Amino acid sequence: MAGSAAAGLILKCAELQDQRKRLLGQLKAVDESLDTLRKAIRIMDPTAAMGTVSRTSARQPRPVEEPPHFEHGEFSRLLMEAVRKAPGPFTSPVVAEAVALSKGGPEAGYRSPALLTKVSATLAGFVNRGAVQRVGSDPEGRTLYRVAA
Repeated sequence: MAGSAAAGLILKCAELQDQRKRLLGQLKAVDESLDTLRKAIRIMDPTAAMGTVSRTSARQPRPVEEPPHFEHGEFSRLLMEAVRKAPGPFTSPVVAEAVALSKGGPEAGYRSPALLTKVSATLAGFVNRGAVQRVGSDPEGRTLYRVAA
């Protein structure tokens, strides 16, 4: 039994040595890539300080616009009210405008690309559930919707 345990440990040791060799090879390739990049940076900007560049300082995240806040279920309710009151086929921007006006208007921060995205996604969900139908597109290429019969 001790012989099979030792054989298993020897096999594991050999696996780890192979893994170490592979990782060292990968590390060498990364080091070569870093050297190449540093040379290119020095050519483009000889005054660049390489030690101060970090991944977080090199790329700043884009500011993310949050959609306006709605209470639980309020958004779907306001959207369906706007859809039901629409005199004919409607587009997402028309519904977004109606939702914004019912919530306090554009001056309250409810006119935004995030709101339009949320309206479009919710209308797509209503289409999947059968509450709203797609009926074509307007001259500008935006999808026209209507309440399902």
